[in-house]
Amino acid sequence: MSQNTLIEKIKADVAQEVAQIKKSREAEMAKIEHETELALEEKRAAHQALLEKELVHMELVAIAKAKQTGNIAVQVAKRTAIDEIFAALVNTLSEQPADEYVRVYTTHATQILPTKITATSVEAPKNRLTETEQILKQLNVTTTITPTDSIVAGFILHAEDGVYDVTLGRLIEEKRPELEMEIVNTVMS
Repeated sequence: MSQNTLIEKIKADVAQEVAQIKKSREAEMAKIEHETELALEEKRAAHQALLEKELVHMELVAIAKAKQTGNIAVQVAKRTAIDEIFAALVNTLSEQPADEYVRVYTTHATQILPTKITATSVEAPKNRLTETEQILKQLNVTTTITPTDSIVAGFILHAEDGVYDVTLGRLIEEKRPELEMEIVNTVMS
């Protein structure tokens, strides 16, 4: 073999070896690209699932907040309605006719006051002094009556043994929880 032929053979062998290495590397690169693409698809799918899960969670939170806001609004509306009912009740009871006023507060005072009492003074609404005198007369109580704007209806009796609150405000305060439950039960049923 001549030197040229030997060089040609070596060149051909090297070219064939380079071609095989290139082919092998290309196959490896294709395999790596395929594996990388699969890994990316898995990541994309996992990320998409996470985003969807987060979206569902955000929707649930938004719905829960909306329900809570709605419930609060309903409770505020109920409280406002109940407060309006009691305001109307106080207004009605404070403006009742004189004879009814005397009857109601005489009965109420009889339940609160002891049978024997020594009164030192009485506070009563300015617009109900005559009625308060009638009530005290029926209770056999004699004392001075001090007019006040702080009492809507009824009176506060100061005695030697203490202070007795026979006012509409106290009566409503005592009965309000029970009456509120009655109103709620009536409205809700």
